[in-house]
Amino acid sequence: LNPFSILAGVLSVVALCLHGTTFLAMKTEDALQQRARTLTMGFWIGTLALIIAFVVSSFFARPDFAANYARYPILIVLPLLVIASLAAIPFFARRKQDGKAFGASCALIITLLGSAAAGLFPRLLPALAKTGADLTIYNAASSHHSLVMALVMNLIGLSAVVCYTYYVYKVWSGKVQNLGY
Repeated sequence: LNPFSILAGVLSVVALCLHGTTFLAMKTEDALQQRARTLTMGFWIGTLALIIAFVVSSFFARPDFAANYARYPILIVLPLLVIASLAAIPFFARRKQDGKAFGASCALIITLLGSAAAGLFPRLLPALAKTGADLTIYNAASSHHSLVMALVMNLIGLSAVVCYTYYVYKVWSGKVQNLGY
């Protein structure tokens, strides 16, 4: 637990609040929808500020964070997509295109995670001391047999999750209706 990880946690919470307000604006009507749109803009400003703070602080916390971006220039697409999706959220929200604002919010979360993963790869967790005992994807992985079994079980479980999610979204599709209660 350090200031950098706390900043990452706060960014996660605020970005997910932004995501929730775009979803709420998409699924509701009238006063609640307008309130969600207003909150969307507030959380968007917070997310923008926290992303800037996180990017700046990442170069102090992890000086080698941009090494993969220099080694594989195609990875720069991920941060560019973060910027594009971040810019798209208020663009669509102001035009009351709530579904597109929600889609941009989905893209923001995916590209933020992708950008972080691209910068961290293969080190998941650096060692506190300069011992070279970093936690990497290679030394943190289970045995081949365990990974194969986990893949099979996850594919079975994921199939059930996809079917259930499809069913839930089909049943609850459309906007929430005010029944006057």
